[in-house]
Amino acid sequence: MSKQQSYSKKEWTIAEVADSLHVYDQQWRWAIGIAGVLLFISVMISLSSGSVTIAFTDILRILLYKFTSLKIGNWEMTHQKIIWSIRFPRILAGLLTGAGLSIAGATMQAILRNPLASPYLLGVSSGASLGASLMILLGLTVGAWFIVPLGAFGGAMLALSMVLLMGQNNHRLSTERLILAGVAISALFGAMTSFVLYISPDKGMREIIFWTLGSFQSASWEKLIVPFVGVSLGAVLFILKSNALNAMLMGEETAYTLGVNPVKLRKQLFVVVSIVAGGIVALYGVVGFVGLMIPHIVRLIIGNDYRKILTGCLIVGGTFMLWADWAARILFSPLEIPLGIITSLVGAPFFLWLMGKVR
Repeated sequence: MSKQQSYSKKEWTIAEVADSLHVYDQQWRWAIGIAGVLLFISVMISLSSGSVTIAFTDILRILLYKFTSLKIGNWEMTHQKIIWSIRFPRILAGLLTGAGLSIAGATMQAILRNPLASPYLLGVSSGASLGASLMILLGLTVGAWFIVPLGAFGGAMLALSMVLLMGQNNHRLSTERLILAGVAISALFGAMTSFVLYISPDKGMREIIFWTLGSFQSASWEKLIVPFVGVSLGAVLFILKSNALNAMLMGEETAYTLGVNPVKLRKQLFVVVSIVAGGIVALYGVVGFVGLMIPHIVRLIIGNDYRKILTGCLIVGGTFMLWADWAARILFSPLEIPLGIITSLVGAPFFLWLMGKVR
């Protein structure tokens, strides 16, 4: 058999495994269509809501003008500034955050075969919190918005490196060792962050606490490039590896027989997941529960085929984050609640209900 024939046979076998999973194509099409409509409605409500309520017609006119230079009707210039300079970048930040954390969480659950895996399992959030806290404590945030994100991203990559180093066993990544190392590094970095918080002045303490709980208050067009590139590249790579992720669900031995190298795949995807999650956390803080909860919701609706799960996570995760941000901005206005509080208050009870319903 030629090399090309062997390769084709291997790809067909992996795809066959995916097709044998619990998937309903008709249900998948309906689910994606409904999710897309809900996403559009969510975007419009988020753009309209706030201290100044803006009509949907004005929103559509402003966006049409900004994207095509076609002006239909008139609107207040203050509304244009609110929509384009404040709310739209914030909404895009929410979409990227929800989508990125969701696909990263789904990928982690596949490569570790652990339903409790999340993008923060490898210590990314605790490392980012420590790095950002140090930047705030040292007073390096004045005059350069990128200092705190840079420190947070550096801390996240440091934590990842330590976890990957400790997770190796005879030059191979061990799932059990990775999880244990992630727990240990998260606890260590969390303790260090608590110490930084303890010795910080009142102003720095409030800033650190608010940052560690997540917020899109600082969202702007110039800050979108990092999460956009990270989430886009991550989504493309994860979707290209979806058949391999399906094979990983069957176990390492089965994955090997299907032509997938689990060790190599884990190393590649661990790094990409951490870059996606680290870039998000570095800019918008630690937003918990999204990467753990959303993949299970999508899996419950459309089955276990990662060729469909990842697409569903992009849409559902983004939509959920928009509503969480809407609640953070609107429910206690003019006071804004940190995102991490909203996502945990909503996510934890729902996840417990899901555990009781689906055993």
